[in-house]
Amino acid sequence: MNSRVRHLVTLALTAVLLATGAGCPKQSPNEKHPAPISKPPTVVEPPAPLPVDQPPVQTRPVATKPAESRPVESQPASTYDPSPPYRVKLFVRNPSAKQPGWLRILKLNDENQTATAEGLFPEQNDINVTTGNVQQIEVHISFLPLAPRKRTFLRVDSQVIEIVTKDRKFVVLERSPAGVWNVVPQKK
Repeated sequence: MNSRVRHLVTLALTAVLLATGAGCPKQSPNEKHPAPISKPPTVVEPPAPLPVDQPPVQTRPVATKPAESRPVESQPASTYDPSPPYRVKLFVRNPSAKQPGWLRILKLNDENQTATAEGLFPEQNDINVTTGNVQQIEVHISFLPLAPRKRTFLRVDSQVIEIVTKDRKFVVLERSPAGVWNVVPQKK
């Protein structure tokens, strides 16, 4: 071998032996290490791990509650008394639900609120109705003992309306945006 190559190999082997600590004497496990006199121990932090590309985690949608989480309020039952004054009390969330008596709620102002209506027939040809959250009602005048050839008055939320009863079984009223009740023309 060339002397130059031999010199390089020797240097490389020496560097490897020094790096592996081959030249240091081994201490037995029972020997104590001498404490440094004036230097505090230095803390060496391990290098930060390199980021590893991981495949995206597969997720499944979690079942959720319906949007409306508030409890459903209980409401009183609608009632009808078939004896004078023929009192009707309605509590309605859905106009297509069964409603007893001669008064019926057809449309609500606010679909999220319960609609109420109370009707009385205190004297002949005098009908009184009070409402809450109602846009449209139907009054079945054929259910009431009206006197023939007499004027019939319907009071809805303190508004007095004279109604024509001839050839009619019912009257439909609708509240305008201004709060005024109007008779809906009868379909023929």
